[in-house]
Amino acid sequence: MPKRAVVALTALFVAGCGGEKEAARAPAPAATPTGPVLTVTAPPSGSGRFHYDRRRLEAPAGPVTFAIVNRDRWGHNIRIQTGRKCCFDDGHVDLGGTDTAQPGQTLKATVKLEPGRYFFVCAFPSHWGDGMWGRLTVRG
Repeated sequence: MPKRAVVALTALFVAGCGGEKEAARAPAPAATPTGPVLTVTAPPSGSGRFHYDRRRLEAPAGPVTFAIVNRDRWGHNIRIQTGRKCCFDDGHVDLGGTDTAQPGQTLKATVKLEPGRYFFVCAFPSHWGDGMWGRLTVRG
């Protein structure tokens, strides 16, 4: 075999091996949440009332991820409820939501929703009773 052919084949072999190593090191694509992500923040309450930073949310029907960012010194969550009036009204149904986010934590939960109107609430009685709730509209 001529010397040039050996050099050319060696170069192709080395280039091919290097490419495989690079492909093996490439990071996997980041996982994306299912559906839109709606984020609400629990701001510092100080000596004031508990509340979220938003009173209205809107999303398309299907899976929706809810995130609570807790900047307060108390634990808070976000729960999605059906019902004619807020909160924990007779006949309401809790559809799901986050666990309690401790101070400084951010938690997420995904809930599958049909078109309609819902409430998002902090499930602690003194919190939603203080005004920590809002309306969620889900479009079809």
